[in-house]
Amino acid sequence: MEMRDQAKVKELSDRDLNTIVMLPQHLLCLKCLQGGGKAEFMNRYCLSEKLKIIQENNDVHVTLQAAFDEAGSKTPLYFMQTKEERKRDLDVLQKLGLVPGDTRTARDLLSRVEERIPTLEGICTYDSVYEDVWTQCPLACKGFYEKSGPITALRPPEEMKKDKVSSCREIDKADRLVLRPHHLLCTICFIGSDRNDIPLEEDNLYEVWVKIRENPDIPILITEGPGDCMVCPPCHAFKPERGICVASCHLRDRKKDLDTMLRLGLSPGDELPARELVARIYRSIPTTKGICGYDTDTAPEWTTCQSVPGKTYEKGLKRGVFSGALHEEMINLSRR
Repeated sequence: MEMRDQAKVKELSDRDLNTIVMLPQHLLCLKCLQGGGKAEFMNRYCLSEKLKIIQENNDVHVTLQAAFDEAGSKTPLYFMQTKEERKRDLDVLQKLGLVPGDTRTARDLLSRVEERIPTLEGICTYDSVYEDVWTQCPLACKGFYEKSGPITALRPPEEMKKDKVSSCREIDKADRLVLRPHHLLCTICFIGSDRNDIPLEEDNLYEVWVKIRENPDIPILITEGPGDCMVCPPCHAFKPERGICVASCHLRDRKKDLDTMLRLGLSPGDELPARELVARIYRSIPTTKGICGYDTDTAPEWTTCQSVPGKTYEKGLKRGVFSGALHEEMINLSRR
């Protein structure tokens, strides 16, 4: 099987076969349940089973269902819910920046819950004199939510370390590099960082830089996505069995791959010597604005990379991928 065909299989979405439906408020209930809370409604909504599914597969897709659609019109669920339940769902959706019908992985949703909903106050419990009118959740004040730890987890460190060793060995022996196009820009950001003289545990940017610097004519094959990229294997968000990245920024990284290829005049599967690729970068990408940074961050999936404000990339261009005369050649190209 050709490498590009393998990548298609490895990086294929499983959403059609791997999705569960939940009420937004039940994301909070999962934490209460994990923290030791129990209530009759949890059985009715099969929350123990759903918690188990998520613990076994953090990247199961979750579609959020509510009493209203994305435009605020009533759904059939409206007539089966109390006003408290309807409010809780909308409270959670508002805090997570989502709308009814949205689908995200459990990893992403629960990460947002951890970040944005530290307490159940105002959602499941109320500071109101009208306690006889608005009913609180009986579990909300008992500390189960706060006691619960994270439900999802990163890759085991020992697995990452093993992949770091094997992937670095592959880079060292390689007579051709296979890289995502935006990782070429990441490599330059690494060069521009304050600590560019030591390898990183969670990627192979340093090793790729050394290989290119010492072998300016080594061919680089452009691959769209993480499945075959030589930078990705040690990352905490890389799932080698599927060849996918599960980091919250990965949709943005997909766009970065395509934007970088556009600027460089490349397509997936193109292969060029390292010096030619770097030359194109110096000519065509003097800044990562528009690739790694946006005028407006419209959603969590579309946020500016933290390297952009500090102009780490621009510093990397000045320091240089290469040294000596070849670096001067690149600098001259950027001035034309």
